[in-house]
Amino acid sequence: MRRFVALAAVLVLAGGCAAKVPGQALPGAPPPKPVANDPCALLTPEHVKRLDLVEPGVGKPANPKLELPPICEWKQATDDRRDPVSVGLSTDMSLRDYFGGSKAGETVELGGFTWTRYLDELLGESYCTYATELSARSFVFVGSGDRRTPEKSCEPVREAVQLVASQLPGGQPAPPPPAPSPLASVDGCALLTQSQADELSLRPNPRKLEKGWVASLPGGCEWQVSGNSEFDVLTVMVSPDRSADELDYHYKASGETFDAGGRTWALHPGGDRACSAMLAYDDKSAVLINRADSDNGPYCDEVKKAAPLITANLPA
Repeated sequence: MRRFVALAAVLVLAGGCAAKVPGQALPGAPPPKPVANDPCALLTPEHVKRLDLVEPGVGKPANPKLELPPICEWKQATDDRRDPVSVGLSTDMSLRDYFGGSKAGETVELGGFTWTRYLDELLGESYCTYATELSARSFVFVGSGDRRTPEKSCEPVREAVQLVASQLPGGQPAPPPPAPSPLASVDGCALLTQSQADELSLRPNPRKLEKGWVASLPGGCEWQVSGNSEFDVLTVMVSPDRSADELDYHYKASGETFDAGGRTWALHPGGDRACSAMLAYDDKSAVLINRADSDNGPYCDEVKKAAPLITANLPA
């Protein structure tokens, strides 16, 4: 993992006693599985998809001279504010030797093991690493970072830890994936009927947008405004797996809200040439409307006009 690799020469494991031995399998754990010295094998393709990462992972061999174990790194598929997920696996080095004096934080019970968080001296709370000891000369760690919302940096790491643990000796089966959002089956192009599109002066035959069509934006649908340039568009994006707070990384709220169809939308003005509104559909999903052109607006009134039509077509 590059965070601790960069500091490997100066980090020494923090002292202290724990009530449980890190990495000790919890009672009732399934029979042990063999461990190969390949960290890329600790996330299956199904796990990688579930975590919204890019398959395959990129393996980095051990460096005995620098006392670094083999590491595998998976890039984020669509969320560019988060660092890649790194998994390290050692079968010939102690956890103490690797982490050195890095500050030990909380301990959590996940996947049949006790995991300890190790804090990065430079990145602080924005980078989260959990490690567990498998034996006196074997350990595994999982790490990633969130530059935008450091206080949430450990949430996706804890999910990855449970999946990694399912591949370790004595690990518990991976928990089932969470139930998908009702928005998961929503087609952005179906959120405006043709008669509604006509009401908004939009051309027929909108363009479907795939997830990640721009940076880490969710997928959706784009309509051109009738009689104007190709840059004069109304875009609807549907995010079934990222909350309004997470998408606020791209769209800054003004503090103004308005009601449309019994739901509250937050206005995100984008200067003279754009305006957006975002609906927190629930605590894990959202809907976005964006109106933009190469000419000056204003465009927020048009966004507010579209919002009740789109709200009416969303799942209850």
